Amino acid sequence: MLYPELIQKIHLEYYIGFFGSIFISLVLVGSGIFLLKRLFFRSKGDGTIQNNRKMTIILLIGIVFALFLFVSGFFGYLHDFDNVQNNIYVEDVCVVIGPSSAGNSETLQDRSPLCKSEINGDEFLFSTFYTPMLMGEKYRILYLPQTKIGRVIEKLE
Repeated sequence: MLYPELIQKIHLEYYIGFFGSIFISLVLVGSGIFLLKRLFFRSKGDGTIQNNRKMTIILLIGIVFALFLFVSGFFGYLHDFDNVQNNIYVEDVCVVIGPSSAGNSETLQDRSPLCKSEINGDEFLFSTFYTPMLMGEKYRILYLPQTKIGRVIEKLE
């Protein structure tokens, strides 16, 4: 089961996503604090502070929702951290049962097709990059257990 080239590419994609989710979370928190400060403490010009509660509440709800989305993705990366460090991967045979969530399925780009494992019958979104995967086709894949980031080992007939 040694696929050093595939493992190296999976590591790269994992770390890009891991540090990207940290960066985006920090940017969201920082910009949220900045915008809340600007909205909540807006000067009228005569030295008094205008309190704009409605905009502050709407902005706060939006920031909390966006932060929740990114943090929930971050925890998936966090759960796979030990797997990446210890080179623990799942090798599986799957059939593509749903279309890719990213653009044209015949082009070389980021994609996440819905796959069904032939080993245990689970359905999952397989996150792979630059590998066209078409509906109904069968593939041998290698991926991380939590984030499902991986690569296609080979297309099966």
